[in-house]
Amino acid sequence: MKDSATNNAQGGFTLLEILLAMVLSVIVITAMSGIFRSAVDSSIAVNSEVRMNQEGRVLISIMQKDLSSVALSDSKKIKSDDSRLYFRMSVGEISTEDYFMTFATTNDVYSKNSDTYPINWVRYKLEKEENDLYSFYRINRQFAYLSGQWQVQSLKLADNIESFETKTSDEFSNLTVENNQLRSLKTIEISFSILENGRTKDYSLIVPVKPCILTHSTN
Repeated sequence: MKDSATNNAQGGFTLLEILLAMVLSVIVITAMSGIFRSAVDSSIAVNSEVRMNQEGRVLISIMQKDLSSVALSDSKKIKSDDSRLYFRMSVGEISTEDYFMTFATTNDVYSKNSDTYPINWVRYKLEKEENDLYSFYRINRQFAYLSGQWQVQSLKLADNIESFETKTSDEFSNLTVENNQLRSLKTIEISFSILENGRTKDYSLIVPVKPCILTHSTN
């Protein structure tokens, strides 16, 4: 009789104990999955914020240097490469795939030699993405004032741009700023917003207009 009682005591868990353990396991797993999901969402939000901040800062930094170093030609003749030394900017909301800003600048984002200041021909462009947002491209050609087949570089500085707008210190009825009008301006203001994972971040930039005037140009 004693051996039989011992065997029954060591026979294992009852059905009620197993069901209770399963219920407790489900509760624990559900709670842990909620915590894990919350941690993943927080990580995605932080990464999106960091990415938007990085792209916004890079875009502002390069535009600041480009527009602060604009070079204009005082040549009265229009030559094949002279046109690269003239400024043109669309004013207002930018939403097309056209080049909305074209100008020459001494800023060179590709140069490894800080003592070299070639005059670069630069274009800004917004290119529409599949999600109806835009990517910002900076197209660069070195030595704008020299003729020849110089390599053109295209650099995407940001994507997921929701809106982009340019303003000036004066109003222009034709919605463009040309070479002669630039000299009378005081500032150029650029504002844009980046949308990612349902979050929008706004940026703005105001650049004083102080173009470098080239006294002559070379074919």
